[in-house]
Amino acid sequence: RRRRRGRETSARRAAASAMASFAPLITALAVVAFGAALRAGAYVTDADGRALCRVIFATTLPAVMARTFATARMDGTNRAVVVASAAYGATCVASSLLLWRARTRRGARALGDGGGGGGG
Repeated sequence: RRRRRGRETSARRAAASAMASFAPLITALAVVAFGAALRAGAYVTDADGRALCRVIFATTLPAVMARTFATARMDGTNRAVVVASAAYGATCVASSLLLWRARTRRGARALGDGGGGGGG
């Protein structure tokens, strides 16, 4: 019987762990449902929603970013991602500058932008 109780306990722990992983999703859905109910009941207008959105993004987003950067651990993989993204960004900037120079050297007429007034 002890083994059976042990199995039941581990099953309960697994179920509790599964429910704990869904807690953030359930919380987010509850907040969305609450907002939808407020809007359906005409308690909140679009202007109120926009103002609330500005407040949330002005306070929450910087706080989440600060916490993320403060608790991040930079191991070899993370450093490689940073270096690769910097190289990709530099490549994009360099290629766009080169293409823009080539475009301005050829002029608008060579690219089919018109450039000469009315038709013939």
